Amino acid sequence: MDEDLDIQSQFNSDSDDGSESTSDSSDEDGIAKLERDTLTWLMYCRVAGSLVNQYIQSSRRRIRRFQNARSGRVFMITALEDDPNIAFCEFRMYPPMFVHFTHILRDEYELQNGQDVDIYEQVGMFLFILAHGKGYRQDCIGAIDGTHVKAVLPASERLHFIGRKGYPSQNVLAACDFNMCFTFVLPGTTGNVHDSRILARAIHSVDINFPQPANGKYYLVDSGFAHRSGYMAPYKGPDIRYHFQEFPAEQNGR
Repeated sequence: MDEDLDIQSQFNSDSDDGSESTSDSSDEDGIAKLERDTLTWLMYCRVAGSLVNQYIQSSRRRIRRFQNARSGRVFMITALEDDPNIAFCEFRMYPPMFVHFTHILRDEYELQNGQDVDIYEQVGMFLFILAHGKGYRQDCIGAIDGTHVKAVLPASERLHFIGRKGYPSQNVLAACDFNMCFTFVLPGTTGNVHDSRILARAIHSVDINFPQPANGKYYLVDSGFAHRSGYMAPYKGPDIRYHFQEFPAEQNGR
């Protein structure tokens, strides 16, 4: 009887040792798998960090290269030097043709760099508008200008109607939208009255139904008008030319 108890206790002891051994083995496998997963995760983190660092460094190099340039100039350099397809898509010209066209405007028609916009960007903006039918004046609702219409008057009234044109005329103020439709016309003003005075009268007279620009909108006006809120006049710089007579051709003087 005592021998049976000893055998049974020995069997139970061996069974307990086996279960503990299996449990220890399972724990070790789990720890090893966790270590492998951790190493794999760290490897992916290292690769991702390396890629991010490469991108940041390349971006910094580009920024340093054009740190004083505006984004439009950077775009022009990219289109003309790095990717010809961008130039054709945006300007309908490949870089060699674009550069040749720009140089013709510079050498034969005296196109010059502006204070902030060089000749390449000037031509690029112009061609982009033509190529895509787009403009940069999204809040513009139209244009305003004055035009002189000849007037037939009695001799006693002609003097007041003679202005800078040298003949009796009415100075007619008109506004039109970008569908080439007139939105406002004010006739009857004597030819010796300046355009800006006629516009001021139209704006401030309660009996004239002038279409005022809404908040944030504006009209384009020429250099004869004042630049103010709601009315954008061109920049009046000493080196800026607007009219055909200001661009003489050296070959024939015209």
